[in-house]
Amino acid sequence: MIEFQFDARSRPSGENPTGTGGVHRRGRAVHPDRDDCLAGSGSTATAVGQLAFNSRCFTHAKFTVVDNGPAGNTYGAAAYRSVNPPPCTPITAFEGDFTSLPRPIVSGDIHVVDAQPFPTSNDQCKNGGWKTLGVVKNQGDCVSFVATKGENQPSFP
Repeated sequence: MIEFQFDARSRPSGENPTGTGGVHRRGRAVHPDRDDCLAGSGSTATAVGQLAFNSRCFTHAKFTVVDNGPAGNTYGAAAYRSVNPPPCTPITAFEGDFTSLPRPIVSGDIHVVDAQPFPTSNDQCKNGGWKTLGVVKNQGDCVSFVATKGENQPSFP
């Protein structure tokens, strides 16, 4: 049996991926040392992380999860023996040096939440609207981002 516990997050465009996680297989833990990427689209999310030293010499792990509502969630996993991290694309076929193709989870629930998009109009920044975006630190930051058409990147909260 494989057990997953993870919390992966990034900015709206997938930048600055961070997270915590653990994978247990047959009672043994496998922990990523760092997150290399996080990508999401709709209800699907993929994360790649560098692994700590392990007896099978796997260097990177990749996980894809799909949130299909309250039931029917799926996951896939792959492990690699490579210097470079694998691409941050969903697992749909065999890849790497070990692959567990997407299959239903037995218990628990997966929640994939897309980040809010960046603001495109000043109206989205007004009356506290900047707070609901979750991607800017204040109204001025929001207005500046819109006025420069994204050239002034927001100072993330």
